[in-house]
Amino acid sequence: MNIDETKPTQTEDELYRQDGATFSSITARISPDGTLVISGYDIGPSCQEVFSHDDVESEVTVASKCKDTLLLALLKAQFGGDGRASGRFRTFLNAEKIPYDFDTWP
Repeated sequence: MNIDETKPTQTEDELYRQDGATFSSITARISPDGTLVISGYDIGPSCQEVFSHDDVESEVTVASKCKDTLLLALLKAQFGGDGRASGRFRTFLNAEKIPYDFDTWP
C-alpha cells in the first residue's frame, strides 16, 4: 500500500450526529495522554423530558494502557469467525487510508 505515511495521525472524529429539535452528537477522541474518550452531547426538549434539564453530556474513557485490549476485542467483534478476515481488514485499511505492510511467504 502506497500511502503518504507523513499524514498526521487523526485524534478526533464524530461518530454520530442528529440535527433537529433535539440535537445529538457522539465523538471519539484520543487525549494527549493517550486516553480514548467517547463523548456524547444532547440538547433539546427530549432531554428536558428525561433529565429535567435542557442538555446532557456523557463520557466513556478507556485508559491508554487498555487500548490494545480494546482494539483486539473490536477486531474480534468485527472479523472473528470470518475466513476472509485478513482480506476484509486490508480492504478496511485501504478505505480509511491507513498505512500498513502486507507480506506473504511459502
